[in-house]
Amino acid sequence: MFLSLMPLWGEEIRIVGFRRDAQAPDVSVRDFIGRPCALLRMETPLEGWSFEAGLDGIVLVEVGNGRVDVYVPASATSLTVSREGMAPLRGWSIPAHLREGATYTMSLETHRPQPVRKAAPLPAPKPKQPVPVRVKPLPSASTGFLPFRSGPDISGKEFCHHFADAYAGFVNEGDYSEEVFIGLRYTWLQERFGPYAAAAVSTDGSGAFFAGCAYRVTDPAVHTLDFQLYGGLGLVYGECLSGEAGVRFAWRSDSRVSRFDFGFGCQFWKGGIAPTVEVGLYIWGIPVLCTLGLALGGI
Repeated sequence: MFLSLMPLWGEEIRIVGFRRDAQAPDVSVRDFIGRPCALLRMETPLEGWSFEAGLDGIVLVEVGNGRVDVYVPASATSLTVSREGMAPLRGWSIPAHLREGATYTMSLETHRPQPVRKAAPLPAPKPKQPVPVRVKPLPSASTGFLPFRSGPDISGKEFCHHFADAYAGFVNEGDYSEEVFIGLRYTWLQERFGPYAAAAVSTDGSGAFFAGCAYRVTDPAVHTLDFQLYGGLGLVYGECLSGEAGVRFAWRSDSRVSRFDFGFGCQFWKGGIAPTVEVGLYIWGIPVLCTLGLALGGI
């Protein structure tokens, strides 16, 4: 009986408060194949820790200033933490898909489990009359005004960085009301801000060129829907200074190139306005490739 109770007196290890530090600079340490590591920064007043990350391995461990910095490959999914005299924490699942060069903070704690005591049985409650219950809906868990929060992503998917969209603008301007602009727009978004450029040609042979900035409204760390705003300046008909603004909707993907996004916007200049609609690479690219294949096959 004495030996069976000994594990209850030892201390156990636990990791709490896992989150990504979006303000931390990119990690410069490289993993075994030359890619940027992910940094697991653990706050703890104790020393003598050891770590394992399975087949992914531990690249570097730095100790000091009340914390332990553990550099692991971004492909790591679990961690084992041990310290002499304590029950090890084996196979702790990292609760997010690690990103290359990112820093994640957490607290490394110990606690002593309390022995489980068998409570005396409670007397059977007396039957009561049912009481009507009013159900109040919980507020949205999203940050800001967008109800798209889904918690940390553990599926291995992330927001895309490259967007190649085909767009069409329908001119509403007097004699040109039936004119249509057809063009392409490319946007690069690494984190929250990024540039874009667009070029189009109209049905009468005129050109339009735009450039500006895109902003990702939803947080890549907690949201499923990638909601973006964009705006910029350009030239229409080669001489008219114009502006444009719009929105884009996309989703997490296992590719850095977006496939099925779509958006709406508006281009405007003195005396004219052109509402626009745009679709992602797979929506417009696959029909174009099929058409080219049929045309080449006919030749």
